[in-house]
Amino acid sequence: MSASGPDKERQMLGLFLVPGAYLRVLAETVRQLGYNDRLLYEGLEFSPDDLKSNDSRVFVTDAIIMAKRA
Repeated sequence: MSASGPDKERQMLGLFLVPGAYLRVLAETVRQLGYNDRLLYEGLEFSPDDLKSNDSRVFVTDAIIMAKRA
């Protein structure tokens, strides 16, 4: 049985990847504004160290969560 509705949408969003450099810049901006950037990563599948390589990629669903937290 295939998923439908919101479940299908979440699965489709998970297929796309976002460059980790974008999230690294987002976290750096949050830090420069004086906030704790560690909270952005809480419960996600990656850490700040994972984003250090220039070819890192993150699922768009995780990127959306991080952006909402920021």
